[in-house]
Amino acid sequence: MIIRLTVFLSLALFPGGFLWGQADSAGPRAVFLGQHPFQHQRLTESSALATSATQNDILWTLNDSDNPAELFAVDTLGRDRGVVRIEGAENVDWEAMARARCGNADCLYLADVGDNRERRTSVQIYRIREPRAGRDSVARPNAILAITYPDKPHNVEAILVTPEQDVYLITKTSAEGPMVFRVPGSAWSLKKTEAQLIQTLPIPSNQAGSFLATDATLREDGRVAVRTYRYIYFFRFDGNRLTPAGNGFRCDARGLELQGEGIAWLGGDTLATTSERMAMAVGGISRITCGP
Repeated sequence: MIIRLTVFLSLALFPGGFLWGQADSAGPRAVFLGQHPFQHQRLTESSALATSATQNDILWTLNDSDNPAELFAVDTLGRDRGVVRIEGAENVDWEAMARARCGNADCLYLADVGDNRERRTSVQIYRIREPRAGRDSVARPNAILAITYPDKPHNVEAILVTPEQDVYLITKTSAEGPMVFRVPGSAWSLKKTEAQLIQTLPIPSNQAGSFLATDATLREDGRVAVRTYRYIYFFRFDGNRLTPAGNGFRCDARGLELQGEGIAWLGGDTLATTSERMAMAVGGISRITCGP
């Protein structure tokens, strides 16, 4: 425990230089506001993040591949706020999550869309009504949507869900950069559908890891943040496409986390991000802003 906390203290004391080195002059630098390890012992592979619609200081996260079908409630201090077991769901490779309305309810969209070897013939998104945090409980999906791609299987770790329940799937990488596929909200009345390729994002392709897209989040005003291991990229919706949000749409986030995965808007320009466990360091949650 002392070693694990030491790693987090190192990040807190020296944000920006721990993993990647100095800031990149090509964009603003992420400002570190605080970082805390997750307290729940099973929460070791946090790969997605979503804020609660109605419960103050509650965020939802999940473990990725081959873990139980569970949803973890946490706060910005990393404290355990309850675990929700999802009945009727399987965690093949849960890698993304979003929160959006579904009818008259607030729902969470749990995306079993990871596919490192790009071999899965279809992937699934489970839609559940947002549970209450504060205690362990059980929930069941109110819809399950199987998704295929028009060309070949893809590895996806980031999704967006609009108020109309349109789903945008962002591939982790491709030869040109992350690809964006769209599933219209009308598809939720079906059991299976094929996603449509919309665009390729202007994020460099880098198989070494720095620019791999690991999560995305949508703010109420339509502003989108897509995170990679190195940068956070900002976009806005222009019809069905994502357009870079101005000239300085890239924020340098190097060094803030050991294995950056999840991202979610907290309010205003503040973001929450999560990191998986690596070596002797536990995973945790951070708060950041991107300033000049």
